[in-house]
Amino acid sequence: MGADHVRRLHDVVSGARVTAVVDIEAERATTLADAIEGCTAYTEPAAAMAAQDVDAVLIASPGPAHEAALLEALGRDLPVLCEKPLTPDAASALRVLEAEQRLGHRRVQVGFMRRIVLAEDSAELRPEHPHVVRLEGRPANQEGV
Repeated sequence: MGADHVRRLHDVVSGARVTAVVDIEAERATTLADAIEGCTAYTEPAAAMAAQDVDAVLIASPGPAHEAALLEALGRDLPVLCEKPLTPDAASALRVLEAEQRLGHRRVQVGFMRRIVLAEDSAELRPEHPHVVRLEGRPANQEGV
């Protein structure tokens, strides 16, 4: 998934510049980084986030690795797009939320894919807390699927 994000950011998103990629497998990180001018490969998220040319973070690692990467990014006040799940459990999600709240501004967005969003779906989004959105599912086949 991370390689696909790198490709999209580099090839599709206007104005985006990929300056660092992280993978626990150095060879995979190097292969990705070598294909992009000015991009550096890392095996540790903290090292990548410490780079001077990193000004935002996209986390697409397995869920159990998210908390440490999120807390590192928040400690550096970097904006983050984190693929779902935010973290694997409520306690770690709360630690991330509290770290963001200490900053005094929002920095974390959780990404997820949703194939179809109908107009009436937007009426189901009811923020009851500044960091919580309620989502309701639909029965199978109601949207023609």
